[in-house]
Amino acid sequence: MVHEEKFFVWQDFDKSLKERDKCIQIAFDYTYAGTTKRVYMKRSYLDDFGGTIRRLQIKIRDMFSKRQSTCIRAITENGEILDDFITNFETFFGPQPCTKIELDNIEYIIVRDVPWLDNFEIALEPLIGCPLIPSVDWKKEDPFAKYHWFVGDNNSKNLKVSKDDSSQCGISINGYNFVETSPYYCAREQDLDKFVAVVVEFSGEEEIGRMAISPIRVKRPTENRNDLLIFEERQEKFCKEKLNGNRYRILSYNVLAHLYNKTSLTKNEQKDQYYSYCPKEFQFDTYRYPLLLKEIHGYNADILFLQEVDVRLQRRFLVPFLKLKGYTSIFNCKENQVNEGLIIAIRDDRLYEDGNYTAKLSGLLKKRSNSDIMEFLKNKPESYEVISSRPSIIQIVHLRSVDDTNVQILAANTHLHYDPLFEDVKHLQAVLCVRYINDIIRQIKKSQKNCNIQVIFAGDFNFVPTSRAAKVLRNDLDLINNKEENIKREEDNKNSTKTLNEQQQLSFFLLINWFFWTLFGNLFGANWLPKPLEDNNIEKIKVPFKFQCATGFPPYTNFTRAEGFTKDAFVGCLDYIWTFPETKVLKVIPFPDHELVTKYGAIPSRIAPSDHLPIICEICIEEKNKNNLT
Repeated sequence: MVHEEKFFVWQDFDKSLKERDKCIQIAFDYTYAGTTKRVYMKRSYLDDFGGTIRRLQIKIRDMFSKRQSTCIRAITENGEILDDFITNFETFFGPQPCTKIELDNIEYIIVRDVPWLDNFEIALEPLIGCPLIPSVDWKKEDPFAKYHWFVGDNNSKNLKVSKDDSSQCGISINGYNFVETSPYYCAREQDLDKFVAVVVEFSGEEEIGRMAISPIRVKRPTENRNDLLIFEERQEKFCKEKLNGNRYRILSYNVLAHLYNKTSLTKNEQKDQYYSYCPKEFQFDTYRYPLLLKEIHGYNADILFLQEVDVRLQRRFLVPFLKLKGYTSIFNCKENQVNEGLIIAIRDDRLYEDGNYTAKLSGLLKKRSNSDIMEFLKNKPESYEVISSRPSIIQIVHLRSVDDTNVQILAANTHLHYDPLFEDVKHLQAVLCVRYINDIIRQIKKSQKNCNIQVIFAGDFNFVPTSRAAKVLRNDLDLINNKEENIKREEDNKNSTKTLNEQQQLSFFLLINWFFWTLFGNLFGANWLPKPLEDNNIEKIKVPFKFQCATGFPPYTNFTRAEGFTKDAFVGCLDYIWTFPETKVLKVIPFPDHELVTKYGAIPSRIAPSDHLPIICEICIEEKNKNNLT
């Protein structure tokens, strides 16, 4: 809390702002008639200090119902009283700034730019085994701040933080037990039904500590202690170890943006929405985010391609957490003020960023090289309206190997248009993506003659493997042959165990059902059916190169069909990781057991934070590999 008789001021550290747009922020505690309240104020750099004095006088009068005006003076180190007409910035940060402020003959010492929190709370649900990160809004960050975690039996407002030399961390909370000092905390089984508290301890002499307490008690994310989350067995069996050398583990995952969950609706209203089979309590971001944090880093991937990442998720939780786990995250928001976007995250000890070439797909229509697409769209006004107005982007990040800078990767991430009525839009968006990838490769090669660049193009493409949009990315699409390839890979990975055979039988059964459902419609009562393209001229629109799908074509990567909930239901493969055909695919990580996917009808569910399953593969990238680009 703010110490009495300290007057805190902060500069504006936003480098994107001009001086005239910057503001000084002020905070102090003021006591009148036995009542103490905290006074905040924000004032322009260039406004005169006299105006700030008048605003403070009015604010104090209104806050305390004080009749007489408060006398306010700014005093320098030499005892000089500063004039009212100098600017706020000169008053507090000029060549001879004030060192004290007098308010009704009470001296306040000026404290500049100390660490400060605008907001500090535990906004996520404390789930056993899942990371719990405090929600922190820094006014000025303290990079050396410590977070001390405690558990206790109540969340009374009477809880107090105090210095305690007998405590392991030097701090105690009455009625709570200290558990650890860490930027995050994973609740343990013995914490079940307890509350979690965290205290942030600032470094330096001017410590301003804050405490936050979880609003709910610790609970299990599973029904029973030994039950598994949908991803745990998959991680334990196939992703426990990190890779090295020229082997890379790649993950692509649509994490389900919270803005698409209608959690504010009543139970009756929710019946007509997506995921109506999933109780609201498991759709809330406060529940799903801890599961996602546990899941995403647990695959030990070298490159993460994430879609539908909420701005709030990435800013407050995901990016800080991944940084703690050794990742650099690059986030690009979708256009048109959509509050979600894409992340490419890379392991710091293996790769580093050497350029970001993210672009809005609708903007690529204007390129001369895409004139054939514009010509096609002349006869498709509805499709043109969709493709030109959608917020879809392609995120492209140029990566280099830490160990060998000659190993270069162009990581491309996208999330194409969702509407099944506009398959031509997805087709054209896919073409725009590939052409733009080729443009960036050419651009890089202009400055690096004879360099070799590998491409990994991943994301949620929102089209099925038999669609023309899929075919434009890969020649001679043969679903059955690819099914045999995937079965062979899984046999190699699982050593032909009985479990694998059963899973393959189930996968084959689901594949047949999915195949007929796609072709003949509504076999399961679903109505998600692509309209066939009427104009074959779209096939004349070419791409400069083709890919292999490194993860194959599983029966589904998205599963939202639960028994009794058939509205807008879908089961199918929408997510892909594309690489050049010569890139060696070492392993495709098998999917979770179908029984886990359908344990609660469909996904998302209590044990699954998204309606998609992450697709994961391991590939070999060698500098000597040559691609077919010119």
